[in-house]
Amino acid sequence: MLEGSGPSLFDVIGRIYARRESGVLIVQRADSSRRLYFRSGELYLAPTHPLAIAIAERLAEGETDGASDRAVRGLVQRMADALRGWSGDEISFHEKEDEIPPDAVGPLPTSALLAAGSVAGADVSELIRLLGGEDAVWRSIEGSWTGQRNVHLDPTQAYLLSRLDRPTALRTLLSHPSLGPEQMLRNLRQLQVLGLIVPASSPDAIEAEGLLPDGLFERFLERVERSLDDRAVDLGHETHKMEAENLLAEEPANYFELLHVDPHASAEDVYRTYFHLARRLHPRHAAALRMGERKNELRDRLRRLTEAYLTLSDPDRRTAYTAAVLPPASVSKEQRVDTEGETEQRRKQRQVLAQQQFQEAVAQAKLLDYHYAVQLLTQAVAVDPRPEYLVLLAECQAHNPKWLDRAAENYSKALELDPNDADVWVSRARVMEKIGRFEEARRNYGRALQLQPAHIGAQLGLDNLRQQARSRGGGGVLGALRRLFGG
Repeated sequence: MLEGSGPSLFDVIGRIYARRESGVLIVQRADSSRRLYFRSGELYLAPTHPLAIAIAERLAEGETDGASDRAVRGLVQRMADALRGWSGDEISFHEKEDEIPPDAVGPLPTSALLAAGSVAGADVSELIRLLGGEDAVWRSIEGSWTGQRNVHLDPTQAYLLSRLDRPTALRTLLSHPSLGPEQMLRNLRQLQVLGLIVPASSPDAIEAEGLLPDGLFERFLERVERSLDDRAVDLGHETHKMEAENLLAEEPANYFELLHVDPHASAEDVYRTYFHLARRLHPRHAAALRMGERKNELRDRLRRLTEAYLTLSDPDRRTAYTAAVLPPASVSKEQRVDTEGETEQRRKQRQVLAQQQFQEAVAQAKLLDYHYAVQLLTQAVAVDPRPEYLVLLAECQAHNPKWLDRAAENYSKALELDPNDADVWVSRARVMEKIGRFEEARRNYGRALQLQPAHIGAQLGLDNLRQQARSRGGGGVLGALRRLFGG
């Protein structure tokens, strides 16, 4: 039995929710008591409760999928407001599942109730008190992504969970340049009651070190260092320093943004991108890049990259993590936090990274490592589909007979953005020849000559197509007869 008058009612509900407990929560008043029911941490209401009747009617209509249904959310908000008014001499929880009415209504969207109720009516000073004061140190716990609960985080909360991979003082979080103190505190408080962050000194936080213990991280560091001994980073010091500083300045909202991969990226893509970034940010570069004072930052960022890699490379962890940090398609615009300013900042940062990936791809293509260049360029065009990125991607793909269709598609995308580039029309025509689509190749060469009548490549291409046509016996009925009888 859990009891006491110290924690707020929402803290107690949050604890039951986090521990997936079943039983009856009793709020005892001087002359009466009130009850809430829980099965595996999810809230149920007695069938005679007015809100229970309203929610049951909505559920019976089959128009809701739980927390994402705005009508049910409105009812849950009403309940959260009502629970704020509950005050009692004693709050107790009894793990007696047999006392739950068999016709109790639920499960209700418990996470939505906690999120709404935990911050309702609280000002900045109250939120700081609930979070233990400005000197309190918080961190996310291992399992916050893999708890397999139906909790969908908005982008700000996902960013904070990623930020709290390492213990961080509340005072430090409040100095964030983009998030105001109230927005920061409200999101932290909601993560607290959902059981996704804990004080850094708690047993749960100590157990969280299990995802990437120091010994394992050291082995990753050594592996990357051996790679650098075998092949140095192919960048000048100034370019490398600028890239490292840009990477450290990023504030990714989740592991996908941290690793610069698409949520649908393959395990191979995740590994390649991780290893690419790890080679750039290894702390051994600190002295050469005149970043000695930031060596610990490089190490911390590489540790976060490694934690992200371990999460996204494990199918079970990745599935649960993706469900937690990416909002479902059914979530309405009204339900999402407006982070337009942050999104614009991250977009610019990702464009800088795309340019760096393009430059690295140019270097890899010169070394004839087309496969790696394709991986880099695929990521670059996903963020910033510039014609030059698409053209280089197509050129690299054209070196692999299995990728010719993709090369043609990317040349087409480049031409949609810049239809007046005769060289690209010629390159696409050559791919069409390899595929065997000669008529389309002829049209592409013709388009290049319209744009640039003296284009030698286009003229040679058309001449070559004519010679091939003659060697195949020409066209029409006469040509068909010649091919049939060998004439």
